[in-house]
Amino acid sequence: MTRRFLLVLCLFAALPALRAHDPYTSWTDLRVLPDRLELTLTLARGSALRLLPNAEKLAPITEDNFAAYAEPLRIVAPLIFFLVADGKPLRLVSATPKLGDEKDLVFVLVYPRPPASVLRIRADYLRLQVDGHTGTVAAMDPAGQDLGWAPLNVDEPELAVKLPPAK
Repeated sequence: MTRRFLLVLCLFAALPALRAHDPYTSWTDLRVLPDRLELTLTLARGSALRLLPNAEKLAPITEDNFAAYAEPLRIVAPLIFFLVADGKPLRLVSATPKLGDEKDLVFVLVYPRPPASVLRIRADYLRLQVDGHTGTVAAMDPAGQDLGWAPLNVDEPELAVKLPPAK
């Protein structure tokens, strides 16, 4: 009984590391900061490769060749998410793709901070992923309080959260 409990405990401890390697999942943290919105998308390198044109003809992303992929990934970054506040689209200010700690890729996307309103986040990158891919988005305010979250997919790619007033 103790051995089974330890095995289950080890599996749960390993889940965060496994999450980014799974081509069927991705994770986005949206931080609502006083002066900006910061989205951090983490997905498997193979899933990130699918964001690029002719992905099926490209070599896998590795530590050795990442420099060649960084600029093309930065160029497609504006197409990853579509954000709207008060009916007005938000323009991407900056995008930084980088290798994650495991075999994943991380995009840090920065948008201007709109005033208090309903923010709609549409995960457009899901259209380019394998069937069944789920992209979870979790939003939090500057104090780390939960503003909302949802597992998104190609059929339901949008999350709406209420933005608090900027302080």
